[in-house]
Amino acid sequence: MEIIDSNLFSIPLSTSYVGDAGLKMIARSGKTEEGYTFFDESYLKNATDRKINNYSSIYLTNKQKCEDILYVEQLSSSTDVYIFNTSIVDKNGLYLTASGSSYFFTEKEDRYVILTDRIFEFHIDEQKLTVQIVHRSKDRINYYLNSGSNFGFTTNPSVPTTIFNYVLDKNNNKIGLFQNSKIVTTSARHIVFEDDINSFNINNFSINYYIQHLTPKINTSWVSYDKKHKNAYDINPIKSRNNLENNYLISTQYSNITGNTIYSNILTLKNQHTHKNYSYRSNYLEKVNPNVPSVDNRDYIGLFTGNNQETGDYGITLSYEFYNSDYKFEKDKYTAFTTPKSLYPYEQININDLEWNHRGSIAGENPYMSDKIFQKRDAQYSSNAEYLCSWLHQDRNGTTTWLDRYYYPEKTSYAEALATSFNYTYIDPINNLLSQELSSSEYYDVPDVYNTNITESENTPQTDKSALYGISFFDKRSDLFIAPDKEYIYHRIGDVYVDTILKTIQDSLILNGLSLKDNKRVDILLSASDIDSLEYQLDGNTFSEITNYGKINNSHQFTICFWMQSDDWTNEFGHQIVGNLNNKGFALLDDEKITPIITIQANNKVYSFNTDFDILDSGSLSNEQNISNSFIKDIYRTDHLDSFYTINIE
Repeated sequence: MEIIDSNLFSIPLSTSYVGDAGLKMIARSGKTEEGYTFFDESYLKNATDRKINNYSSIYLTNKQKCEDILYVEQLSSSTDVYIFNTSIVDKNGLYLTASGSSYFFTEKEDRYVILTDRIFEFHIDEQKLTVQIVHRSKDRINYYLNSGSNFGFTTNPSVPTTIFNYVLDKNNNKIGLFQNSKIVTTSARHIVFEDDINSFNINNFSINYYIQHLTPKINTSWVSYDKKHKNAYDINPIKSRNNLENNYLISTQYSNITGNTIYSNILTLKNQHTHKNYSYRSNYLEKVNPNVPSVDNRDYIGLFTGNNQETGDYGITLSYEFYNSDYKFEKDKYTAFTTPKSLYPYEQININDLEWNHRGSIAGENPYMSDKIFQKRDAQYSSNAEYLCSWLHQDRNGTTTWLDRYYYPEKTSYAEALATSFNYTYIDPINNLLSQELSSSEYYDVPDVYNTNITESENTPQTDKSALYGISFFDKRSDLFIAPDKEYIYHRIGDVYVDTILKTIQDSLILNGLSLKDNKRVDILLSASDIDSLEYQLDGNTFSEITNYGKINNSHQFTICFWMQSDDWTNEFGHQIVGNLNNKGFALLDDEKITPIITIQANNKVYSFNTDFDILDSGSLSNEQNISNSFIKDIYRTDHLDSFYTINIE
């Protein structure tokens, strides 16, 4: 009998991705006790499920990061020359600074240096071990470091003396430059040659070398965007998350294999989507910073392909677990919803712990102007105070809190209680007040009249809340709990609701929109299509007039409401909104030092200029007694620019 080593006729198979040869599966090779060689693929470890269907093996991985099972091979450079920008610092800590064809060295803290004059491009050829050092001037001319007869810069890159040999210490960001067996160094703030070529440790330059042969990273990310203007979106890294864990579906076919690899396909599953396929950041099992998206919404647990057979179901079904229910609250509508029978892992949860205020709920200064929740329940604090709703309040600092509003039907109507603004500091203090017992002598202004002291005692609240009888409503931090299998009504405000509110104040409206004029006081005509999408450009070339001042003069107050948008809020600006430029009106200023008047003092005179430096006025001390020969040291002006005060040297 002939014994044959089966290893001679078996080939271990590794898994490869069919779509890209550069994407590799993380694996290690091993051997069994019998001597069989195999590949241990990371995606097979702790697999959640595995099925065979239609001549394919299908694997549902456990939840893990993409970098735990896959990696991308290091990308080869398409050229031997690469470029990076850096400053150049000599052994004395001085910065090489270029100006046209000349150069000089400056201190790090030199205030009068244009920083871009310290930036140079290194064009490195790794095959030839040569480098060209280029400075790009502000007029976009390239100047190349040139040894020549004396060191300087030239605009001709073909000059042989612009080519240097180099030794690069990548770990310590050091470079040594050589030409004709001489090392480049500095002396007395000049670039010179040193004959001792072995003095690299002394005669080198510090640079900022950042090019590394990095292996590309792959991961699953969920990003939030900052909307700067209509056509630009920038990722907000603070409100985004990367390198998330996912389940993966990997399929391999085994009926047609050539070579020593088996091809596979990879599908990233939708762990960041809800059970109704929405994408939002509100998983209450994943408590993190409210500004950071909690998007771990699904756990895939099963794979259904029919029976374990070579031919099975045409489609594949995945099962997953989820712990969040989706409710769609549409704007301008009252949406009734019933909570699930289980709120695992909670028995009930306070509305302020739901973090809806960080998930899109709209806050306002009263219930009329904010999102609200209604619930049927008995009055908790008084036989007279009735629960109105829970609403989202926002204070001046931008902090939002869900409050419960209670009102007294004897004191106010339902509509008035809904529209009255929050103006009591009862968010936290009232919780203490409501627990304080009072004697009967401290009750006052009880709206009901009882025949006996007993009935009065039975129907009068026995805590400090009775002191609130003197007002028509009160707010407190919400006690509303979202409980299992309960019905609630959510009201979300929208454009139609806001328009309705504006109509209620129509009688007080002085002006809606502006009739624009140009700087020659000629009306600017607008088409009907322009009115609906009108944007007023604050460029100083248009203005409008308000002719109906009667209501303002009678009330001595008014309110202006508008939306403002800027492509770049970091740019300084100053725009007059109402009134003139001096002492009447108000403006929107990014820099309070902006003023339309420039004042300059010279000797004993003061000159006033506009922003075009046209002289407007001048004043002199020559006619003042005792100070006619005194020089003005400084000028002090009032906030309204009405008066100037001079300070002389004396």
